[in-house]
Amino acid sequence: MELNILDKKCLLIGRYDDLKGVVFFLDSFQCSGTVIDDQAPWNSKLPEGFSIERRKFHPDDILGRSLIFLALEDKALVKQIIDLARSSGALVSIPNHPEQSDFQLPVLFKNDELHVTVNYYGNKQKSANLRDHIRELYENGKVVEFEPPAEH
Repeated sequence: MELNILDKKCLLIGRYDDLKGVVFFLDSFQCSGTVIDDQAPWNSKLPEGFSIERRKFHPDDILGRSLIFLALEDKALVKQIIDLARSSGALVSIPNHPEQSDFQLPVLFKNDELHVTVNYYGNKQKSANLRDHIRELYENGKVVEFEPPAEH
């Protein structure tokens, strides 16, 4: 499935420390969102366009959101949120449980010249390993310059 995440309004529920990488990935695609974590540290740094609310989830939090990301241990709450999200048309991603997810974000390698996203069939560790290998090749000058084919 191909998913356009540009400018999406996102909701992230769970431990901010577990969702921090998702927040910064989404920020690189001009997404905005709210993190709901009743135990978030008060000094949590977020990119512009993101906010953090130190409270418990409420079903109305789903309204107007396109993408929902979960990092929760409470299986009953996860099921409730998945059901609410899907009935409202939102897609759900649970980074540590791809089998319950509608989609998984790829891992990202980005610098001034190169922007690469990798998704190894939803396997986060294999995706990260491949991304790191691409980064190493690039940093060691072993990435071949690519010219797109001429349009006819």
